[in-house]
Amino acid sequence: MEDIDLNYDPTTFAGPVDPRVIEFLETYRGHKFDVSYLDHARKYHGGIPGKQYFDAADGKTYRVGRFLTLIDDKSHLRPPFRPSWEFPDRDIRIDWSVLTLIDEEGPACRNLFGGEKLLPFAALYRGGHHPDSMGSQEADCVPDLVCFFYESGAASSKIVVWLALRALDEYFRMEEHWREGIVLAIALITSDTKTSPYLVLQLLMIFFHCCEQSLESKNLNSEPFT
Repeated sequence: MEDIDLNYDPTTFAGPVDPRVIEFLETYRGHKFDVSYLDHARKYHGGIPGKQYFDAADGKTYRVGRFLTLIDDKSHLRPPFRPSWEFPDRDIRIDWSVLTLIDEEGPACRNLFGGEKLLPFAALYRGGHHPDSMGSQEADCVPDLVCFFYESGAASSKIVVWLALRALDEYFRMEEHWREGIVLAIALITSDTKTSPYLVLQLLMIFFHCCEQSLESKNLNSEPFT
């Protein structure tokens, strides 16, 4: 298999990948990582590439700031300790983790509405801001991401760009639909004492499912690679 060297700065590497985290992510998300991606990650784990720019199908050029790590807070990390600027007691390499971005309470996790369909693997610059300087706890500071997109029924994944602010807009839009659904349910119950609570519940479930399907289709916000 051809080795692709993106002229990484070796001082930026995060140390070894954690096989346990790889296995967990594959089970958790229900998709196997591409072998070539894992080979690349093992050699250049969490590094900052020198070759950073790529063009997407939307005609825009994006800039990779760092590839994400395949570790968690139980992984053995190679010294020295690198304190997170958001969580000083935590190593910043965990901040850069795929698992942290999709599973830790925060804007990125809430906005990755592809469910099992989206899995990030690299963080992008936003304007002139390197992703290392952007946080995970403030919605307008989450970096854009490059993700694997596992389309239903597809034999392999696509690579897409996930745009944080567009995802946030869709999140707020879905919240508004949820509120409308709750108001509708309350109106049904209060306007007609004969309305079956079970019927109201069924209508709400259909309503929320339609909202989520609509959100998922729009919130991929994905600009495929060319």
